[in-house]
Amino acid sequence: MIRLHALLFTFITLVLAREPSLVCSLDVYGQPQLSDGATAAEKLPHVRDDPDGELKEWRIFAEPASFEPRFRPLKNPYKNSMVQLPLIWRYRSARIALLPYADETGKVHSPTVTLDWKSIQEAALSIFRFCLESKHSGGVWVVRDLFRSKLVSVFLYKSGSPFENVMNEYMLAGKGIYPFNPRGKGLEGISLDITSSEATFRGNQTSLAAMTEER
Repeated sequence: MIRLHALLFTFITLVLAREPSLVCSLDVYGQPQLSDGATAAEKLPHVRDDPDGELKEWRIFAEPASFEPRFRPLKNPYKNSMVQLPLIWRYRSARIALLPYADETGKVHSPTVTLDWKSIQEAALSIFRFCLESKHSGGVWVVRDLFRSKLVSVFLYKSGSPFENVMNEYMLAGKGIYPFNPRGKGLEGISLDITSSEATFRGNQTSLAAMTEER
């Protein structure tokens, strides 16, 4: 029985591992200017400086509109302030959006997740490097926990792109965006399974360490 459970766990782990972490798509996200994308990413918290070491500290990221009941009070177990989603950072042609992960029906199953800003920074950098620099397009990165559970989605897109229309509908209707099919037309673009750790922005250049790509 123990052996059977171990084999089942291994199978589930392998299946989950093949789900894409990153999708690049010119048709959906457009192509922001490279320098605009870097500048927009530098607006993320604690990218330029982190004197109090908050980059790697746990905090609550929450979308109150998806609470049941909606907008119910939420207790903060951490010393750091909670982050209310959605968030959008803008600079000229580039947009970076941080949203709760939603399934294919638009439902947000986990409107409250525990993360650090470092995970968000790494996600933005991964899109910047593997989509904007390499594929000349925007994209989306799904941030997961150690068990591969999907927590939040980070999008990098061009102002005026088709995805901006998707974002506008989301802001009006409140229905979540499924990152692997945001327009309801199926998976559009190039999907990559990437594992990243230790990533930082430095001006208009990216600095990467311990980043691997599987195809």
